Amino acid sequence: MTDEKPAQEPAELSDDEFYVSVYIPDIKVMRAYKILLGECTTARELAGGAGKMLADENCRNVDKHTVVKAAFIKSLLPFAKRLVSGGTIANIRAQINNMLASK
Repeated sequence: MTDEKPAQEPAELSDDEFYVSVYIPDIKVMRAYKILLGECTTARELAGGAGKMLADENCRNVDKHTVVKAAFIKSLLPFAKRLVSGGTIANIRAQINNMLASK
């Protein structure tokens, strides 16, 4: 018997990470996206991050319907600490829709 905790024990997650883990269950992948989102300064960049999640098979709960929902966008905002332009849900949704339309 060991005292090791499982790598993905929910108690290890912050509240913000927990909300995003609904969409990205793999904690290592979710934390990588947390870093990516932390680098975004505009809604367009944040939409690009959502587009990467959409294309990533590890983000199995993210689809073209989920990425435009307010709950999903709200779950990303705590990680986008450098966001200085277009930080409203409506604007981010518009940028995600633009990204989806260009694919």
